[in-house]
Formats: sequence, C-alpha cells, structure tokens
Amino acid sequence: AEGDRVAAAVPFYGLPPDPDFEYRGLTAHVLGHYGEHDRSLPMAAVDEAAIRIGEATDIRPEFHFYPAGHAFMNEENLLGTYDPLQAAIAWKRTLAFLWGHLG
Repeated sequence: AEGDRVAAAVPFYGLPPDPDFEYRGLTAHVLGHYGEHDRSLPMAAVDEAAIRIGEATDIRPEFHFYPAGHAFMNEENLLGTYDPLQAAIAWKRTLAFLWGHLG
C-alpha cells in the first residue's frame, strides 16, 4: 500500500489478512519467515502469496520455512514455540537481506 516508500519488508509468520489482497503496487523486496508447524497459517497460503506477488509485480519474494511453530522468533511467547536455533538463522538472514537492499 505504500508503494515506493518501502524498499524492503520482512514479515515473520504473517500475510495480509485478506486472501485477495492486491499486490500490484508492491515495489519492496520481500523476505518472509514462516514456521512449518504454524497452525495459524498454512504453508499453502504462503506459497500462494508468493505466486500472487510474482504474478502482480516484478518481485520474486524470498520465503523461508523453518522446522518450528508460530512465534518461533519470540523468546517470550506464551505458546512455548520459541526456537533459539531457528530464530538465530532467521535473524542472520534478515540482517543480510536488509543490509543488501538498504545498505
């Protein structure tokens, strides 16, 4: 929705709430992190979003799936799904991505 005002986006565990979200105005590079065992967001929905982003824009999102549940990055989550190893991998990827696209 912000067009050229956003150069890079890094969603953790989420997608727009509307499955028919219009990605046509997206210009940001996208890196996403998702838990394979996240019951709140099916991996098929993430795969579908990647396809829709590619069809609507010139952007190929980079999505990673981790052997973890929802909120695996949050060490204080009440679900008990924090995974320090997967969180460290996701954080390292995030920093490299942001440095690469934002300098």
